[in-house]
Amino acid sequence: MSREQIWEEDEIMLQMPSASISVVPNASQVRGTLKHIMPEGNGRGSTWEIAVDEACDVDGLPNFAQAYVGTTIHTYIHPQLHFPIAENDKVQARVAFRGDERGGCFVLIDDDVQRL
Repeated sequence: MSREQIWEEDEIMLQMPSASISVVPNASQVRGTLKHIMPEGNGRGSTWEIAVDEACDVDGLPNFAQAYVGTTIHTYIHPQLHFPIAENDKVQARVAFRGDERGGCFVLIDDDVQRL
């Protein structure tokens, strides 16, 4: 997802009537170890638990993953991504946090993931 697509998506979400406030556009390049792969039900993708060793800024956007260096993040992976990866692999992935003040999760951006 490009920076412009992220902003367009967030603007659409802001125009929708809601009692919640969505997070600002953000992105992070994380490096770490894939600790666990948890399949979602009904073919809705999976969630990866990544132990974050490093979180770098992307395109001048806020880096929400920086607060998780030294801990783990749960990252949603859409069902169309077919990437050969296994638990305990070292990975680098571009992620963004999606949600609001009640919660959310990190998501993979543009299928930008590689095994290190």
